[in-house]
Amino acid sequence: MEVMWSLIIFTLFVCISAGSFAVQGIYAILGKQAKLQLPVLIIAFIALVIGGVGSFTHLQHWERAFNGFGHITSGITQELIGVILMVVAMLVYFVSMRKKESVPKWAGVLAVVISCLMIILMTTSYMMPARPIWNSFVLYLFYFAEAIVFGGAITWIVSDVVKTDNTKIIASRAAAIGATLVVTLVLVYLVVFSSAGFANVGYYYDPTQPTKAILDVNNIFGSVLAGENAIYFWLALLAGGLIPAIFALVKCKDGASGISFGSIALVGALVGGVSFRVLLYVLGYSAFLYF
Repeated sequence: MEVMWSLIIFTLFVCISAGSFAVQGIYAILGKQAKLQLPVLIIAFIALVIGGVGSFTHLQHWERAFNGFGHITSGITQELIGVILMVVAMLVYFVSMRKKESVPKWAGVLAVVISCLMIILMTTSYMMPARPIWNSFVLYLFYFAEAIVFGGAITWIVSDVVKTDNTKIIASRAAAIGATLVVTLVLVYLVVFSSAGFANVGYYYDPTQPTKAILDVNNIFGSVLAGENAIYFWLALLAGGLIPAIFALVKCKDGASGISFGSIALVGALVGGVSFRVLLYVLGYSAFLYF
C-alpha cells in the first residue's frame, strides 16, 4: 500500500499536540507551577496546526476537502470537530492561565479529556474491517502511549530551558511510562500483524503494479522481524520506545538537568513514530483482492 505522508504528518503531530496539552493538564491538576505551561501550550497549538494542514493536504483539493465534511459520520468531519474542540480548549486554558497565578484544576481536567477525545476521534478513522492491520484496538493504545511520550519529552525539555527543576521529574516519568508502553504495544502488534485475517485470499495483487511480485501474506510475521519490513519495526521498537524509556528512566529518579537526555528521547520518539506509521501503510493491505 502506498505510504501517505500527509496522514503520517497528521497522526504524528496530533499525538504531539494532544500529549503536550494533556501533560500540561496533569500539571494543573497536581497544582504545579505554570511557568512552563505557556511555552508548551504554544508548542501544542503549533503541532495541532501542522497536523491539520497535513490532513487537509491529503485531500489535495479544496472541493474534495469540503465534500468530505458533508456528513457527520465521515472520519475527516469527526477529526475536524476534534481539532475545533482542541483549539477551543486551548483558548480556555490560556485565558484561565492569564487570569490566575496558577492554572485551575478544572482547566487541567478539560485539557486531559479533550486531548484523549482527539486521539480517539483520530484513531477511529482508521478502524476499517477491510484493513485488518489497522482494524485493531491496539492502535488506540499505541497512539495514547505515544502521545504520553511526546508530551513528557517536550515538557521535560521546556522545563529545563525555563529552569523549573522541581517539575521536570513529572515530565521525565511521563516519558518513561509512555515509552515503556510503546515498547510493549509494538511487540503486541507483532501478534496483530501475524493474526490479521485476509479473507483466505492467500496472496495480494495490485492491478496498478502488474510487474510487482505477489506478496505472501502468510509470511508477514517473518517480513516484519527479519525481512523487507524489518527496518520499520525495529526502528519503532528501539528508537520509538526503548531509547526514550532508557533515557527517561535514567533521569526520572532525581529530575536532574538533562536537555540532551530529553532531546534524545524526543528524537527517538519521532523516528519511531514515523517508522511505525510507515509500517502500518506498508502492511495495510486490503482484506479483499480488489477493494
